[in-house]
Amino acid sequence: MLTKTRNDNMYEFNFQIKGGAILFLPVNLYNYFNNIGVTSEENIDEGNLTLFGSSLPKEGPFNEEVFYFENIPFYLKKKLKFDNVAMEGQEIEIDSLNVNKVHIVGSSTSGSYFDNIIFKDRNGGIVTHKLKLSDFILEKPLFKENKLFYRFSKVNNKGPIALKGSLWKQTLSFEENIDLQNIILLDNPFMHIFAITIETSLKGGDQNEF
Repeated sequence: MLTKTRNDNMYEFNFQIKGGAILFLPVNLYNYFNNIGVTSEENIDEGNLTLFGSSLPKEGPFNEEVFYFENIPFYLKKKLKFDNVAMEGQEIEIDSLNVNKVHIVGSSTSGSYFDNIIFKDRNGGIVTHKLKLSDFILEKPLFKENKLFYRFSKVNNKGPIALKGSLWKQTLSFEENIDLQNIILLDNPFMHIFAITIETSLKGGDQNEF
């Protein structure tokens, strides 16, 4: 059974399964957005996903209230001027219990890049993973950890360059569930995060945590 609720910070999608439940939490990144990576015909000149002013077209997941990939809900709808996080040392507040996976959607520009991403739990413990994001103009990922999340019909450019764009999804898993307090990004502005969904796994006796 699926139930869905919404508050000001995120959507909550509860999947009841035998012996427990899975809770998906698409994170509200609006307060962390610092880059214009999505444009329409009317504002192509505002795009700055790349140093040359390229951007992704406002189509597909950017028009959906909630976009599903592999049955995982993601929130990418374009509502504000800024629409993605260029990694510049941000610390993103999460505050979720029993997290076992973090699903990240994004891409790199001017090449394919990887860097550490730090997860801090409520007790100050640190878990570090390697986030890898392939270049946004590739049709196939450079990194085996990436899955093609969405292939766009074009790339918006200020000049007559015919390209198509991609977003990639990487899943980072924890050996043991953690009570996740914050996600800390390092300084690599060529890596862009468009969406993060937290996945928690609760055993049958813990379902009253919802």
